[in-house]
Amino acid sequence: MLNINSLQNFQEYAKGVLRRALCHAPNVTDLILPLAGAVLIHGKDINVREYNGKPANMMWFTKGNKRYCFHYDHAQGKIKLFDRSFKGTLIVELDNTTTEKEIIELFAKL
Repeated sequence: MLNINSLQNFQEYAKGVLRRALCHAPNVTDLILPLAGAVLIHGKDINVREYNGKPANMMWFTKGNKRYCFHYDHAQGKIKLFDRSFKGTLIVELDNTTTEKEIIELFAKL
């Protein structure tokens, strides 16, 4: 697991996620920037999964006293938000049909 402990680290991670989404995950490309902004504004203690020495498309963050995990589900083409880990309780599934307003409302409820 990699700690995202600076704005520069976060920017590099988000750029990589966006680049990978544009190539391999067209169903979620519209979500990357709004979700990155929401995590940057509301999240703390941000960590990302490491796979073969590189950041992967799984992110943990804390909001308030709760831990959450974003995970890209390749089979369904959706970004999923879970309580604590990708094996935790599923909170919501997101794709390009998800609006920015829905993302704002989601983070307000977390």
